Amino acid sequence: MFRPALALFLLLGLCLAAAPRAVHAAEPYREFLAALRDGGLDEHFEAAFEYLDLLEKDPKVPTDVRDVLGYERALVLVAQSRRATSVELQRRLLADAEAALQGFVKSHGSHPLAGEANFQLAQLILQKAWTEIFAALDPANEQSRLDLQTRARKFADQAKTAFAAAEKRLKTEYDKFPSNDADLPADERAKKAQVEGQYLRSQYEQAMCLYATAQSYRDPDVESQPQIFRNRVNDAADAFEKLYEKYRQQLFGRYCRVMQAKCLEEQDKDLRPALGIYDDVLDQLEDGNPDIDALKDKALRYRLAAMNHPTLKEYALIDERATAWMQKHKARLRTDSGLGIAYEHALALRELAKEDGITATRKSQLLGRAQELANILARSSAEFRGKGIRLQREVAGMRNRKSGPIASFTEAMTEADGVMADVASLQQEYTQAVTDGDPTRIAEKRKALFERAAQLGGVYDQALLLADNTSEARQVASARTRLAYTYYLQERYLEAATVADYQVRKFSQGTGVDAAKEAAYIGLAALDIVYRRAPKDDREFERVALGNAAEAILSRWPDSERGGDARMILGSVAFDNGDYLAAIDDWSKIKEGASQFGPVAIKIGYAYWQNYAREANLDEKERPAPDQLSKWKGAAIQNLERGIDVLGRGASASRPPDELILGKLTLATIRNLDGLYSSKGKTAGARELLTEQPFAVIEAVEVPEGQKRPRDPSSPKSRQMASYAYQQLLKAYIGLKDLDKAQAARMRLEEIAAGGSDDAEALTQIFVDFGRELQNQLNQLRAQGETVRVAELRDGFESFLNDIRQRTEGQNWNTRLWIAETFSSLGESAENDPGIAKGYYSKAAEAYRQMLDDPSKAPSPDHVGACRLQLGRVLAKQENFKGAEDAILEVLKEKPGSVSGQMAAADLYRNWGDAGEVDAAQKYALAISGQKTPIEVWGYYRIGRDVQREMLQEPDETRRESLDRLRMDARWRQAQSLRKLALLQSSDDDRIRVLNQAARAVMALGNGKIARSEYGRFNELFHDVQTDLGVVAVDLDEADKLVLVDPDKKRPAAAGPTVPTDASGAIPPSKANVAVISGLVLVGLMAVGGILFYANQQQKKQLAKLAQLAAGSAANEPRSSRPNRPGPPP
Repeated sequence: MFRPALALFLLLGLCLAAAPRAVHAAEPYREFLAALRDGGLDEHFEAAFEYLDLLEKDPKVPTDVRDVLGYERALVLVAQSRRATSVELQRRLLADAEAALQGFVKSHGSHPLAGEANFQLAQLILQKAWTEIFAALDPANEQSRLDLQTRARKFADQAKTAFAAAEKRLKTEYDKFPSNDADLPADERAKKAQVEGQYLRSQYEQAMCLYATAQSYRDPDVESQPQIFRNRVNDAADAFEKLYEKYRQQLFGRYCRVMQAKCLEEQDKDLRPALGIYDDVLDQLEDGNPDIDALKDKALRYRLAAMNHPTLKEYALIDERATAWMQKHKARLRTDSGLGIAYEHALALRELAKEDGITATRKSQLLGRAQELANILARSSAEFRGKGIRLQREVAGMRNRKSGPIASFTEAMTEADGVMADVASLQQEYTQAVTDGDPTRIAEKRKALFERAAQLGGVYDQALLLADNTSEARQVASARTRLAYTYYLQERYLEAATVADYQVRKFSQGTGVDAAKEAAYIGLAALDIVYRRAPKDDREFERVALGNAAEAILSRWPDSERGGDARMILGSVAFDNGDYLAAIDDWSKIKEGASQFGPVAIKIGYAYWQNYAREANLDEKERPAPDQLSKWKGAAIQNLERGIDVLGRGASASRPPDELILGKLTLATIRNLDGLYSSKGKTAGARELLTEQPFAVIEAVEVPEGQKRPRDPSSPKSRQMASYAYQQLLKAYIGLKDLDKAQAARMRLEEIAAGGSDDAEALTQIFVDFGRELQNQLNQLRAQGETVRVAELRDGFESFLNDIRQRTEGQNWNTRLWIAETFSSLGESAENDPGIAKGYYSKAAEAYRQMLDDPSKAPSPDHVGACRLQLGRVLAKQENFKGAEDAILEVLKEKPGSVSGQMAAADLYRNWGDAGEVDAAQKYALAISGQKTPIEVWGYYRIGRDVQREMLQEPDETRRESLDRLRMDARWRQAQSLRKLALLQSSDDDRIRVLNQAARAVMALGNGKIARSEYGRFNELFHDVQTDLGVVAVDLDEADKLVLVDPDKKRPAAAGPTVPTDASGAIPPSKANVAVISGLVLVGLMAVGGILFYANQQQKKQLAKLAQLAAGSAANEPRSSRPNRPGPPP
């Protein structure tokens, strides 16, 4: 099974480049070698041998690792022999493997792997037999066929004798174990299972030796095989049948049954018994288990072969089933069964192309697909090489080109040039379809591009196979680069990166330098897509591989166009991780005049702006000085203006670049912040940037009526981007006091943002987001000390809201909701001035009550509930806690599973506790752990837990990020409430016990697992808790140094959590204080345990990443503002 080529980059980029270094026994070196062995390409095998050489030379390699290196080398040699394309190479590799295994057995006869090595020796002899059999079937060896078949029978007989001896030895060894596994310790049970597996295999391989002997009598030039072939096949069928009868209850028995069916099929008798056996396996066994999957692949391969039989001729059905299998299991195509399926599929396509009445277009398509499969087979293992060459010859004749396989490197390159022209044209058509957003054309052109690119890849495969010392080095390098390109077009990104890396490492000097440079870019672009497809919280593995690929370009060609591309991608990775200044540093190295300069200037300006916005919204203690903030904002303006000017010079008015629109929109945002709503002199204002040509933002974000907006939020025409553009337009008109246009902009904003949705919570969230953006703007102005602008902005919005309130005509539910939400946001932005805040909250509450007084105007009952929830939040801000509780609990009574409602309830009880009333402790307890009756309230603990579970299962990245923010809020507020509850305790022991829980909760979340934007508040809370505990405070990064005190035992307590098996969710107010404390301690421990589980799961994923990537989907490439996807290499 093909495993991901990223293993190659990690091994060579991280291991070999860092040599010499220590290799520890705990290193998963055998897993690395297995990944490379299974890769099946020359580059994988070369990497495996380089890694083995590294291990052998490293003096720090432990003895137990060094002892098995010869054994591991033999396994790589055997795997390579199966993929060798010449008999001579196969024989040499098998001879080397045999010597390595014999050397291992001789030197380490008592090693636990010695028995397996002897078994591998027997299998190696059988592999020698198959080598001779496949050579005999090769048309090129027709004159020596009898000699080859005789050699094959000799090896098959030797292998059968070796397996029989192994069976006898293993049976004796197996009989020594008790029949009841329950009497054995775990290690002995594992040993027994291993011996049993070898015992079964020894019997199976003896039957396979009989089957191999039968194949040594096959005549490839006739349809009806000689009687001696049928007799030997019958012997093998009997052997497999006996094994099936003996082990029919085990999966092993099913394997034997499938081989029995294959033998029956090859006797040219009634096919129905064989077909019944294949169908039984295919229909009754479920996918998912690797052993079952392998068995089903084998059964399908043989099933398709039977369907190709002249008595059935089910060619169309073969095409259907084989195509479905390849689409679903593309990663298994280069297994033996996968190649067998490809072979039968190619035969069926060839026969379909012969049917009477077929159109020329249909015939060309069928033969093109057959040619693609034939090319793969011709460069695969010895079993299929001859068959692939035969098919190449036949298909080439049917396509009216020179009969016979491609015979030389030059001929292959000439053929490739014609196909490349088609591929380039198809890529342009596909790109245009994507630009136009036509789903039907996208699917059609993508399929055509995939098929033609696969065909082209097969030709380049063949060219490289035929290359020799007489081939022009520049042309060979070009072929390998173009092969990587065909993989890229097929979205086989890992294979593209593998071939590209091999080209760069081996051939980046002399005549191959230009091809190596292009290959490096193809590999970089491929890994960039792999990186972006990985989950944002789990892509360090991909980031390192991508960084290595970028550095490979920069170390060789730093000032080239491709060097600029590498810096663009490195900067994008830093930007994605929130390291805006590092991104700016990478991007700033791209010189003026480079093709990337215009887009990169926009990127730099946007990064400065993002950095400014984030830092300006930090707490005052962490916020940079106003002068520094002004410098960042000034740099943002300067770079945005430069980028807009450069990109605008050559841009099409009808199709402006996305970066240009993003640049103008960002600059308009800054203009609104600075109060430059309209142009002043030569400085464009927010209104002009948004509405005036050339390249008006508002025009660029619109879509034709009835057309769906793209889902990608980075697209100017996406709902998110269009909504944001109209928010800025609304702010500009409010600043200009053009209230009519502001109202029109607000209504258009509502139309775009709602997107035709009736989801009450979703629509409410739109208004909440707008209010949050307004708060951020006010906070940024405060951070720079611009109090006059704060007042101007606030007064402008208040005037606009009052004007809308007075215009009762034409008002709908959503208009009133927007008024209420914006007043609420203004109140939150003025909380440092309680008098002003109170006025805004009163107006918000009044607006909500007016809406609830006439619920008939609500679009749905859900809208009424959302409104009531918002009223509860505003009443809590006014410290009308009882009124807020009544409103929120009424919502939860109707919708107990509403996460937003549950969060509002927890926030209510936390704020109620902050008010300092007599029952403050009980209110904090409710905030943390909730209650069951009379109306269920979850509390922060359960909210965080349930949201975390949902987040781990959520496939949509945007939704997952939103859930993660909610999870972090719930966990932080839980820890904060625990601290406040602790400070209310009269007993020192109770106080310390709850503070310990608060400390553990923060430690579990903050130990290197939170973003920088979150780190500040968690670290500050962590310091506060430590101060309360009376210990020397340390930062979260050094949390392992903190020693907590166990109040029960008066000794240091473990800083990590102890996870209990259950917890009570409710803390009834009537319970004694000790019950409150004990229940919260239990909940706190469980929460920390869940958090640590979440963090540890992310670390464990790294070891499984190779397999995960190999199974990844070939979905459409995600959109990005990175360099364009590669075009055809020169």
